[in-house]
Amino acid sequence: GREVIVPSSFFFSRKAQWGYLIAAIVVAVLLMLWFQNIRRKKERKTNQAKVNREDIMAKEDYDFMQRVHNWMEANYKNPTLGVEELIGYLSMGLADFESQLKRLTGKTPKEFIRDYRLNKAKQMLEQTNESVADISFELGFANVAHFNHQFQEAMGMTPSQYRDAQKNTNTT
Repeated sequence: GREVIVPSSFFFSRKAQWGYLIAAIVVAVLLMLWFQNIRRKKERKTNQAKVNREDIMAKEDYDFMQRVHNWMEANYKNPTLGVEELIGYLSMGLADFESQLKRLTGKTPKEFIRDYRLNKAKQMLEQTNESVADISFELGFANVAHFNHQFQEAMGMTPSQYRDAQKNTNTT
């Protein structure tokens, strides 16, 4: 074959300078694409970690509320029901329990227990003909006057008024 001899002056000519410029641009673009690819991979890993953490927290929160609900369902009729029994069942400290419940429901433990019982009262008032006194005792309220006061404070009407309003709503 023939040998190509490139004079040393070629490396400093205008044609060579354009070649160097194009080669430098190609290298810069390739490096930029390589760094973007690395950054995307890191972002994907970070986003996956965030999603997994959120899934775990959502599952832990769901499990927590499920355990609270199960315990409430089994114990809401107990007239001496208190936060102490619930945190004992959950094996939690009071401060941790209060902050987690407040974060998830916006309620203090006492408000949560009261509202749970009052929601049961609403169901019973709608679905049974039991007297208000029987319902209040069945739900663990100490006396009917206290039950009436709590119900009216939460619902804006007495239990009897609520039952009448539900009957009127269902018949029209």
